[in-house]
Amino acid sequence: MGVEHSTTDRSSEVVVIVGLPGVGKSTIGRRAAKRLGWDFIDLDSAIEERAGMPIREIFASSGESAFRDLESDALHRSLELQNPCVISTGGGVVLSATNRSRLKRASAVVWMTASIDDLVDRLKPRGASGRSHRPLLDGDLEANLERLADQRDQLYAEVATIELATNGRAFDEVVDELVDRIGEVVRARSAKEIEATSEGD
Repeated sequence: MGVEHSTTDRSSEVVVIVGLPGVGKSTIGRRAAKRLGWDFIDLDSAIEERAGMPIREIFASSGESAFRDLESDALHRSLELQNPCVISTGGGVVLSATNRSRLKRASAVVWMTASIDDLVDRLKPRGASGRSHRPLLDGDLEANLERLADQRDQLYAEVATIELATNGRAFDEVVDELVDRIGEVVRARSAKEIEATSEGD
């Protein structure tokens, strides 16, 4: 996949990471942002901070629809920020057509992928707390991940400008590739801006 369909008119770079739960969006996004010297936004954390409660409690008290409204608002706010940043999203951010349209304003959208087996291994509960912030995965973890993949993979593909496989790879290796791919996006944008300036002279 290339980056040609990105239609951003932003004054700074914004890279958004999408993908199924457990693929490593937050961990890899945070490390990549640090390497780049950019801001990092974890959309789920931003939602919890604004709502004043964990995501599981939002689902329990108000339902998934209310959570999706908060998610859309948080995405919109994050995309409006002016500093270069990497945004890690929740797995269901692509369910909204409005969100998918907004994502196309980003400099790049990275679809991180992994096998269901890898995701199950990463997400299976370890200790008393488990993965309590992911209510949609309650019950049969493998079956729920397969269901989410069936619902969402086509939507991830629709918005993605970069596809990044994490299957069987160390996170540091994936971070290296992500930083390189973001660099390509930045250089391509700079070249287009120089070309546009030259044509205007």
